[in-house]
Amino acid sequence: MKKSVLSARAGIAGASAFALVALGVSFGATGAVAEPIDPTFAANSGTIDIETDFDPGFLIEVTSEVPGLEDQYNTATAVTDDEGVASFQNFAGPVTVDFVGYPTRSSGGSDPIPSDSPDSSASDTESNSNIVAFSAPEPATAAIWRGKEVTFEYTGGQLQLVGEAPTVAAPDSEELDTLVPIAVYSFSPSTYIAGTPFDLSFSGITNITTGEVIDGIDVSNYGYSAPTLIGTSSITAGSFAFTVPAAFTTDPHTLVSFDSFGRVITGIELDGGVTAPPVTTPAVDTAPPAPVLANTGSADAVPFGLIALGTLVLGGMAFAITGVLRRREASVD
Repeated sequence: MKKSVLSARAGIAGASAFALVALGVSFGATGAVAEPIDPTFAANSGTIDIETDFDPGFLIEVTSEVPGLEDQYNTATAVTDDEGVASFQNFAGPVTVDFVGYPTRSSGGSDPIPSDSPDSSASDTESNSNIVAFSAPEPATAAIWRGKEVTFEYTGGQLQLVGEAPTVAAPDSEELDTLVPIAVYSFSPSTYIAGTPFDLSFSGITNITTGEVIDGIDVSNYGYSAPTLIGTSSITAGSFAFTVPAAFTTDPHTLVSFDSFGRVITGIELDGGVTAPPVTTPAVDTAPPAPVLANTGSADAVPFGLIALGTLVLGGMAFAITGVLRRREASVD
């Protein structure tokens, strides 16, 4: 009989030059106005098209959480085209959309406020401003799905998804290594018996960017190397659990849980087993020696995983941001 060890997933985004050990993270982030400088931006992002009734040239901003970075947000900007549509690429997940206004023309003149926009009587601006003064609509919320393009229609002060929400397929092993987990968490147990199913529990699941405990979302649990759906779970107050089938406990495997936007919520690795020492014939009335558990570094060390994960994700990350990176504002100044 063998005992095996669980550890925090170490390979996700770990192939990049920037170092992060447990659940490694590293990539460049850009706004929609610039080309991504690292393929991991594309891997962790999607496209949103916003349909409006605004005239061409209306400036809109879409702000999303930067996965794996505490209190950091990425803002992509675009202006409406002749059809009133603006398109953005940004990180997957919930987003805030700010409707800014009409930038002035380079010649010094200003675009007129269309008759159907708020406060159409406002047509002038202060000399030190490049935005036409008018009463901008309130910010609205929308969402981006990893690797997908979706359309939201702006109507009645709200953004409504056009059509059904897309389903994001689980990535293959190569793409998995470019995804950035959005949370820190604890898990148990730290060991398991090889060849036997066991219950895997997660707790304290906290969004790194917002600092909020994740609650009320569903996740899909996959086993790797080839992505195999194990089942789905619901996160309640930062906790969920699922049963790991025996097929994943005999060899090294990776277990990853994704939310509906295709973001990595949790990830761990199973080591595939550590051979127990042979059991000697016990003396009369003497119990056989217990199998030796795999050593994770020292006999009294905390198993590698959550303490290391939380420390490294929050404190050991190097990140290249070349787009517009800022803390999200509740409203436009």
